Amino acid sequence: MADVFTCPKCNKEFDTDNEQCEARYYDDDEDEEEVEEHEEAIVDPETGLVVKTPAKTFIEKMLESSEQNLYYYNTLKNELLSYRKIRCRVSKKCESYRLSRELQAKLVMSGATLKLYLSLNPADFDENVYYHKDMSHKKSCETVQL
Repeated sequence: MADVFTCPKCNKEFDTDNEQCEARYYDDDEDEEEVEEHEEAIVDPETGLVVKTPAKTFIEKMLESSEQNLYYYNTLKNELLSYRKIRCRVSKKCESYRLSRELQAKLVMSGATLKLYLSLNPADFDENVYYHKDMSHKKSCETVQL
């Protein structure tokens, strides 16, 4: 019996060996732009071109990511979840890892880059030995500074 998978966008079950999710993408007749069916794109009525599309979620970015990014993501996730009582939560913009209620780490896709934010004090680490940036000035990274 083949494995049955569910499309994260339309929740339709499909078999990867024989079927593809038909609702994933569609092409316009003119082949001008490829627009995702599940996003509500804002189209200019005069020109007919897409003006703005909503931001992609973390899962959508990971689905479109390279094999190398997926490998890094799986390695980091497995390492973080190997510790006792660490729980993960996927939100629209990131995947966060908590110990009890304290945020310990965040994984974020920024463009084609997978970023890891840790809840460590940046002053404790020598910048010549460990490449890092202090991200405490960003509101989204106040608790995960490194």
